[in-house]
Parts: sequence; structure tokens; C-alpha cells
Amino acid sequence: MSWKNKNIWMIIFFVFIVVLALSPSLFGDRVIVTGDTDDLYYYLPVFEFYGEALKSGESFLWNPHIFSGFPTYLSQSAGFFDPLNIVLFKFLPTFDAYYLRLAIGIILALVFSYLVGLKFGISRLSSGLIGMGHVLAFHWRFIGNTMVSNILFLLPFLFYVYKSFLENKKRKWMWPILGGVGLGWAFIAGNAQFILYSLTLVGLYALAHFFWIDGRDKTLKKFAINVVSPLLIIVSLGFLIGLPQILPSLSFSDMTIRSEALDYASATLITLDPGDLLLLLFPDYSYFPYVTGGRKPLYVGAILFLLALASFYAIFRKKKESLEKRTREMYTIFGLFVFALIASVKYSPIFYLMSKLPVYGLFRFPMRWMFFGAWFLAILGAYGLDYLKTHRPTGVLKKIYAVYLYFFSLISLGVTFLNFAGAETLSKLSHFIDKFLSKVLYGNFGFLKDPTHYSTAIEKAVFAWKEFTSFSDVPFLLAYLSLTLASVLMFFYVWKNLSWQRFRIYAFSVMAFTFLGVFLALWQVSFDKDNLFYNNVYAQDVVMDSQYRTYTFLLNEGFDGLIEPKFKLNNEEVKLVKEFQFASGKPNMSIFSGAMYVDGYDVFLTNEMKEMLVLLGSDEGAQDENRGMLSEEREVSLKDNFGVLSMTSGKYLVSGKSIDDKRLEYVKTMYATKEEIPLYLYSNKEALPRYYFPKSVISLSNYGFSDLIENDYTNFTRETYIDCDGVCAEDKLHSSDFFEKTKERNGEFSFTVYTKAGRWFVLNESYLPGWHAFMDGEEVNIHKANALYMAVYVPDGEHEVLFEYRGVYNELKYLKLFGIVD
Repeated sequence: MSWKNKNIWMIIFFVFIVVLALSPSLFGDRVIVTGDTDDLYYYLPVFEFYGEALKSGESFLWNPHIFSGFPTYLSQSAGFFDPLNIVLFKFLPTFDAYYLRLAIGIILALVFSYLVGLKFGISRLSSGLIGMGHVLAFHWRFIGNTMVSNILFLLPFLFYVYKSFLENKKRKWMWPILGGVGLGWAFIAGNAQFILYSLTLVGLYALAHFFWIDGRDKTLKKFAINVVSPLLIIVSLGFLIGLPQILPSLSFSDMTIRSEALDYASATLITLDPGDLLLLLFPDYSYFPYVTGGRKPLYVGAILFLLALASFYAIFRKKKESLEKRTREMYTIFGLFVFALIASVKYSPIFYLMSKLPVYGLFRFPMRWMFFGAWFLAILGAYGLDYLKTHRPTGVLKKIYAVYLYFFSLISLGVTFLNFAGAETLSKLSHFIDKFLSKVLYGNFGFLKDPTHYSTAIEKAVFAWKEFTSFSDVPFLLAYLSLTLASVLMFFYVWKNLSWQRFRIYAFSVMAFTFLGVFLALWQVSFDKDNLFYNNVYAQDVVMDSQYRTYTFLLNEGFDGLIEPKFKLNNEEVKLVKEFQFASGKPNMSIFSGAMYVDGYDVFLTNEMKEMLVLLGSDEGAQDENRGMLSEEREVSLKDNFGVLSMTSGKYLVSGKSIDDKRLEYVKTMYATKEEIPLYLYSNKEALPRYYFPKSVISLSNYGFSDLIENDYTNFTRETYIDCDGVCAEDKLHSSDFFEKTKERNGEFSFTVYTKAGRWFVLNESYLPGWHAFMDGEEVNIHKANALYMAVYVPDGEHEVLFEYRGVYNELKYLKLFGIVD
């Protein structure tokens, strides 16, 4: 039977199950709205902009909707240069293209994980489990965004390429070339941190294979041929293909909040804790108060984890010196799993040492290593299923499963009790726990608060556990059913002589149910896209003048009191939160409304823009710095820096609280959601337009935004501060001076400008690398205006002035060359 005939049905199954899992979006209008998912707040909005730009033939290099204009493509989170994205988003509606791209990414991950399993000698059906388990490890906030879904394939793909290189005698060097192409695609389309981690793990496997697994001649020549050369080809070619994304992003990063490595404390905020081990049995959307908050990548499906226990036993039951090659490979896979696990825990020595290395120190959150550790765990589970074919559990392994089943029985008793216990019974349980802890814990180990604090917290936690483990909660019920099916199946195989042939079919079926169940659980909190994304305050007959921008302020002020503080919101509360956030115009929702914002959200926010947003009490771009400020403090900061808001062309203020200030003109009160939460729309009387002749010019040299503030150069409505090397030409107002905008597109502004004696002309669009200015076809210098924006000097007479964003390395030229931009 040919390779195609042997594998085609498994690949068809992968396509079927992914399409089925994503069908509410692929064939309907649903979008998931759980948690603080970045796909909602960042990726879907910026891809809306991207898709519209491609369809209209405009440049996607410059996004005018956020941060007074911003080069979104540089953040390396979007994949705008990805050829597949260009095709999909040019010819399909945004949401269709987005979810189809997501489906393709998941399918590729399943296919290459399956192929790697075969390379490791794992049977076909067992290999089919690997990719499904790996995908389950990604919370929707990760798998639902393109920078992750685009490179889900990378780790299994690189392993497949390297294994194929080692096994083939003929055409073996085509495999590193293929690997370089795939890596280059990942550089263009995906997340740099995940790419680096994937390369690291493949490199570690290559070393282990040479020095231990292979067992043949370990000469320097062999090392160069089998380890150094293929990896060098993959990395070099991948880097070369990825240069259109890598080079401009690296050049731009020095200006951004990612310009320096994070301090170690900030970088290690999210780690794996002991209680998170419960997520080996429950999906990471689960939440169990005081045990685990979920959202940690450990879950590969309960059945796959239970099968991995058999592989752990198989690996360690043999003496090291007697291990055959296949077992040595599994030993190595286990080692890589342990490596990722240790790198993910708090105070990890691995993460600490790596944070001291170049590039690695730029990345945060140790727990992200387990996105890859989960893949190795899934491989071990698949290997364990094959092992059980000839090694029905006896002795130690049977005892391991017995201990597990006792643990599962305790879980089942607890869940049943919580589902049927009344409020009075739960209150008594809370009181008992409080009494016990008061004798052994309170007053020790840092538990020094008022005893009533702990008793209240325990009671809330007990009732929260009841809510989170309720059989009426579909996400929990699906997870619990999957765990139960896996446990019952193991019981029948270990103790009831279920045949291995039936056992593996049932195990595969349970895994497929688990895969679909997790997606079904996530779809429980979803919205119709048209009712969510396009239903905001700007759709309520509020016409925004294109000469000005909008600033959102304290949007949650009127909303926060509606939902009582609790461990976790239920589905309806999550929906209400999301409906309000989108209805209120939360950045980057400006892209759907067509409005242009002062604020925004992007991982490559520039340092100077952040400094400005901090002064304005930003909810979004400067939220980390402003997180601890009271609303009253933010309001004072906004009023004290009102001239800064005016300087940004921020004419429209949408606020969650009423603001009394003579510089603001009340326009109307708008109401968001069925709860009719008020949002107040104001017009800033002093706002400067996005393009204008300055009233007067102050000459400064080599200054930044902080220099303006520190030296009290803040009279922006009357003075424009231009970096013109200390010698600004005289700027006098003449009644005959005029300008007319002749064209405006993404990153392109054309004006006809007439001055009687020469004037400075200001464009309030972020002055960042990549902008060029032309006067009558000849390039002229752009000068920094008010530290953030642009100005050119227009001599007397009538002139055609063009501002054009061409990209850090003139990327616009190549987009035009390939017909992507008109």
C-alpha cells in the first residue's frame, strides 16, 4: 500500500475534526469572547484593517487608527507579509479569512505531529493522538491569535525535517532546505519567542541524537555533517527568508517598550505552580480557587496523560545500558519534556540562566516553555498506547493506575457532593475548614490578617467550587465527562481484560471527543460578530470629523459596580463585559468604527507615545503604569495635561464618567448594553487638527517628549515646538495662506499648500522611521513637531506637498512591485 493510501484517511480525519471544531466561525458568524483574549482586542481588529487595505489596494504598512498612526506590521505579531495571509485576506471577508487561516494552522500542526510520530516508530492510530493533544494545551487566548496559530506547525515540522534528514541517504540535503523555508515562513507569520524555543528544542534533540541515540561513529566530521550543517542551513535560510519581517522589526524595536530585556521579576510573573498540576486532568479554561486559576499549558487530554504514565514506566523499567534505539529516543523525548517543565516553574534555574543569554532575555513568562513540553508529553502518551499492546499493566504500573483511580474516585465524590449539597451544608463545610486552618495555619507562614478575612474567603471559595464544578456548566461537564471516560476506559483495560484492539479504538475516540469538547465548551461564550464588533457608540449616529481623533477615558467607570467581585465570571457575565467593552469603543475597536484614536494596543508601542499616554491617564497603552491609579487621580492627570490631549488632535472624548471642565463641550450621553451603562461624549474646544499651519514656532534641537514636559514647553495650542537644529525659519501668519488636502490613504497625505512668505506645515501623524516628504516631486526633510509628529517648511508660492510612509527599509516599493499595493 502506498504512503498516500496509508495516511490519507488520517489527514482527512484531521481536516474534518478541525473544520467541525471551528464550524461556528467557518460556516457561521460566531466569535469566542472568553477572558482577555488578544484575538478580540488586537488580532481581529488589525486584520480587519489589513484585509480592507488589501482589498482597496492601499498600503497596510501604516495603520492610521491607533496611536496617532502606527506601523502595525512591525510588531511581528500580525504576519502581514505572509503570502497565505495576503491571498486569504485579499479575496475573503476578514472573519472568514481569519478563521480559515486558524484552521490551516491547526491542521498543519496535527499533520506534522502525526508524521513525526511515525518517524519515532509509533503506530498510525497512536500517532494521530499527538497533534490533538498538543493543540489542547493552548488556551484560546493563544491559539485564537494568528501569531501562535500560524506557527503551531513549526516544532513538529522541524522535528520531521531533521528526522527525515537523518534517515535519508539520497537527497538528504533537500530536507534542511525545506526546513529553512518553513522556518522563514514562521519568521514572517509568527511569534519570535515560540520560534526561538522551537529551534532550541530541536537543537537539544540533535545533540542528544548524535551523542546518545545514534550510537555510531562520533567523529568531528560526523558531528559537522549530522548536527551543525543541517541546523545551520535551516537557521540561515529561514533567517534569510524572514528578513522582510526580521530586519525592520529589529530596527524599530529600539524605539519601543520592548527595547530592553525585562527585569527578571517582571519576566517571571507567570509560572507553573504546584496546584496547576490539576490541569493535567482538566482543560486550562478550568478554575479551582486556591488551587489553580487555569490558563497554564499542561492539558493534552486526560486519556493521553494516562497513557503517558505507561511510557514513563516503560522508559525507566530498563537499565540505561540496555536501552534499544527507540527507547533511547523516548528517553530523550522525556528529557525534553522535563526540560520544558522545569523551565516553566517558579525560580526555574533553566529560565534564569537563559534569561542571561542574548535574545532569550527579551522574552517573558516561563510557563510558555510548556506549550512545547505539552507536545513532548503528547508523544509520550502515544508511545504509551503502543507499549500497552504488549505490556498489559502489572506490578508497579498496575499500582500506579490503581492510585490514580483512587484519586479520580475522590474527585468524583467531591464533584457529586458539591453538585447536590445545599447552601446550609456548604456553609457548615466552610466553617469546619476555617476552624481547622485556624489551628494549623493562621498566624503562621504569612497568614496574619484578621481571622474574619479568611473565613469569608473560604466560604466564597467553597461556593465558587460548587459553581465551577456544576453539571449545569457545559464547559466543566464536558471536561468531567472526558476525564470519566478516560478513567473508565483505563479501568476496563487494566482490570477487565478489554482487548488492546478495542482499547486503542476507544482511546482514539475519547481523544477526539475531548478535542471537540474543549472547542464546544469555548463556543458557549460566543457572540454574533456583527452584533459585537460593529455595534459600538460610533454606530449611534455619531459622525467623527476625519481631521480629529478620539480618546477613550475611564470606560469601565460606570460598569465596574454591575458585577460583584468574584473568583470567576460566569458565561453571561463574561458576555456582558465583552459587549460593554466593544460597545464603548475600546481600542483597538476604532478600526471597526472607522474612527482614529489617540490610544491603542500594540506590543511595539513606542516609548515616547507611552510617556504621553501615561500623562493622559490611559486605559490601554499605558495601563501597566496607570494600573494602580484611582479614577480621581487619572482625571486630575488628564486635566493637568489637557494641552497634550489637544496637541494629539484628540477632539472627541468618550468617558465612562461625567467630567466637568470648561475646555470640554458636552455633546451627548450614549448608553451601552441592555444595562444602559452611560458613556459621555465630549468635544474638546482646543483640539488641534491633524494638519495645520502653526500659530507660532519655537525652535528646539534634539529633544524628546519628556524634554518638553520637564521644561514646561506645553503651550501646544499656541506654540509648535519644531526640531530644526535651533534655527527655524520665521513663521508669520498671512491671511492669504491656505492649504487643501488632495488625497489621504493609509500612510499617504497629499496637500496643495500656498504661502505668501513661507510657512511651517504640520501633519499630526506619528513621526517614525519610514516617513518621507516630497515637495513638487523633490524629497525634503521632515522635522519633528511637538516631539511626536511631523512638519515640513513650505517656501513662498504654491506647492504640492506629499507625505508618504514607505517602511523602515522601503518595504512599500516591494509591495508595489508585486502588485499588492496600487
